[in-house]
Amino acid sequence: MLYARFMKQQTTDIPFTVEARRLMQEENLTLRDLAEQAEVDDGYLAHVLNGNKRASEDLVLRVALALDLPADYFIEYRRAAVDEYLKHKPHIVNRLYKHVRGRLRGS
Repeated sequence: MLYARFMKQQTTDIPFTVEARRLMQEENLTLRDLAEQAEVDDGYLAHVLNGNKRASEDLVLRVALALDLPADYFIEYRRAAVDEYLKHKPHIVNRLYKHVRGRLRGS
């Protein structure tokens, strides 16, 4: 079943908390089951899925791998990768900011 899902969709833009819960339901996993498979504390996972804590890049990665998904399945992982890349490229950040600045003001 996981393989069939992977073949259809390799990434998602749905927030981690929403998609992780959906996948848990789809795979008939309890929070404790997923925490065990991802090798994370179930209390921490519960806080994240309930919106009380922010998901770390490591948690997102562990959950993806526990569900047999690619590391970059969740958008939060991809955002973290882009952020890490941009830390070393201020000229790109500046160009991007100039590009979106007008749109930000118009919002």
